[in-house]
Amino acid sequence: MKNEIKNIFVIILKDLKAYYFKPATISWGILFPIVFVLIFAMKNGSNISSLIGGLLSMSMFFGSTSMTGTSIMMERKINVFNIYYTLPISYYGIALAKVLSGLLFGIFTALIMFLVSIIIVPIHIHNVSLFIVWILVSSFVFSSLGVYISLIVKEAYDAMIYLNLIRLPLIFISGIFMPIAVLPFGVKFFSYISPLTYSVDIADKVFMGKTFIGEGTSFLVLTVVGIFFLILSRNRVKSLRG
Repeated sequence: MKNEIKNIFVIILKDLKAYYFKPATISWGILFPIVFVLIFAMKNGSNISSLIGGLLSMSMFFGSTSMTGTSIMMERKINVFNIYYTLPISYYGIALAKVLSGLLFGIFTALIMFLVSIIIVPIHIHNVSLFIVWILVSSFVFSSLGVYISLIVKEAYDAMIYLNLIRLPLIFISGIFMPIAVLPFGVKFFSYISPLTYSVDIADKVFMGKTFIGEGTSFLVLTVVGIFFLILSRNRVKSLRG
């Protein structure tokens, strides 16, 4: 167990040093969400405060998945990923290390976005404890999803393409820019299977004091989804060993 924990931290620290400031991580994980905030602030500054929670959720979504996509994509491409199998660490340990490195970058991007946002508009946090737990749980879920997608693509360099095919549509159906209630019935189905929807719902409670689904239900769904993708990632790590 001691070696397991030690090697998890070794992988995390390696990711922090090697991938946090790669072009793909910076452009999709930080710049893209910031551009969205600035666009909406310039177009409709009076309502930007109502979108802050959703935009912060989006920043964690892009940040966590960009980090996992970049690290796993590059390591699979140059066969560095196989080195992990020589370490005294379980398949769960490898998957968890990758998830945690993405989680940390998700928190990092959320904090950057938060600092940028408070410069633009006044922001009120209704519940600080809920704010902290929301960031942790959301980043965990998004990172788990990013790890799994990055592991299942056949060609490692396709990871970012597949991630964008998922991420870009979800930001428009997950309650960031318009309430779930006003979406067409067919679209609502996809909204409710999007983990981003539940993160945005909790964010609305944090920043606006209201929730459409309920923060308890949203946390439950996010936790189940995060653990589900962590298990799938572990199984994929095992299968990649051949």
